[in-house]
Amino acid sequence: MRILAIANRVIKELIRDKRTLALMFVAPIIIILLLSVLFSANSTTNVKIGTVAVSKTIRKLQEQVSHPAGEVAGHVRISIEDWNK
Repeated sequence: MRILAIANRVIKELIRDKRTLALMFVAPIIIILLLSVLFSANSTTNVKIGTVAVSKTIRKLQEQVSHPAGEVAGHVRISIEDWNK
């Protein structure tokens, strides 16, 4: 019975404290909204890779990976024979 009385007192205190209620309900909503804005930002970055003493095969594969902004680059499979050329 003592535990129920303490729990009842704590719940009443939480309901009466407006700042605690705001932190419990409003703050998570604001954080979720900020995270959605953060992750929905669509930005592309153009990266140029410099190569030194690289075989023609690797340079060709590197050109295949380049893509225009907004598109997702496909996967390039390289076999052992391509590396040995």
